[in-house]
Amino acid sequence: MKKIGKISIIGLIGFSLFACITPEEEPIDSSFETTSTEAPEPVIAGDRYMGYRLNEDKKSYTAFAKETYRKSLLEIPDMMNNLPVTNVTGFAGNTDIHEIHLPSGMTAISDRAFENCSRLQKINLDNITEIGKSAFSQCDALESAILNNNLIKISEEAFFSCDSLTTVKLPENLKIIEKKAFEECRSIESLDFPYGLESIGDSAFATCSKLKKAIFPNSLKSIGKYSFSYCKKLSELQLGEGLEAIDWYSFQYCISLFKVDFPKNIKTIDHGAFLSNLILDNITIHSKEIYLGGEVFKDCEFLSYIYYDGTKEEFKAQAEKFDGGWHQNIFKTITIICNGDHSELYVNQYGHIIEE
Repeated sequence: MKKIGKISIIGLIGFSLFACITPEEEPIDSSFETTSTEAPEPVIAGDRYMGYRLNEDKKSYTAFAKETYRKSLLEIPDMMNNLPVTNVTGFAGNTDIHEIHLPSGMTAISDRAFENCSRLQKINLDNITEIGKSAFSQCDALESAILNNNLIKISEEAFFSCDSLTTVKLPENLKIIEKKAFEECRSIESLDFPYGLESIGDSAFATCSKLKKAIFPNSLKSIGKYSFSYCKKLSELQLGEGLEAIDWYSFQYCISLFKVDFPKNIKTIDHGAFLSNLILDNITIHSKEIYLGGEVFKDCEFLSYIYYDGTKEEFKAQAEKFDGGWHQNIFKTITIICNGDHSELYVNQYGHIIEE
């Protein structure tokens, strides 16, 4: 009996030790299929780095970070417990990730999911139709953003201060670019704005200091405050026929702009919109009814000509509605060429209109 007891004790100890020995990092079998009819698990532990949370639809999971991820490649599985992984969150501040492979069924990236992942260089966004606020904000090493054509909105600060971002392909069905979406992306040189785009938010492209060209579609109705301010290499600007308003300081300090044509539907060019465009020489106003806000051309010291589609009497009537400081710090006479009756007017440095 004593001998049997010893064997039992040794067996129990051996079993306990075996149960405690687990590999340092156990991979998850994402292809596991279950025949259970029970509801899917609300949270799956996953491995030491990443877990999975059931989404509200009860038909998909969101991948989330558990500890600081220490690998250069982040790979997220297609399936978990026989359900697709459709979203990701919680990797903000990671300085190890260089590249991300998203599953083909993933459609969304949560707010701040990869914010300040300062070494992230590559991610394929082909299937993503929803990008959250600040999702890639301050990803300093990110080089390209090829976006899904079904993406309708680029959220606030989505790519804020991505200094290395050189290639951006905006979606064909894009309608809204929210505020600060690409602010301080100092390596972007050109953008193709798709037809269907309706609004550009405040500071959306502010301080994109290498941006050289901006051609807007006729669908664009409004340009927000500071949206292209300090785009110092912007030399080609084409405003679409549907544009109705340019907000405060939208193009201030665009010091490479030589001329601007304002389309016929525009009604308001607001306060400081083209302040300190130092080499701006001429503008064309196709709208017969327009409001120029205060300081709109302040410090545009080389502004020489304004081409206006109406008559001189129509211009004089409109000028009565202009803010008194629209021409501030232009210390010379501006020639107004009125195409409607082939006449000329002049605006002196005090803002007074002088006829021939």
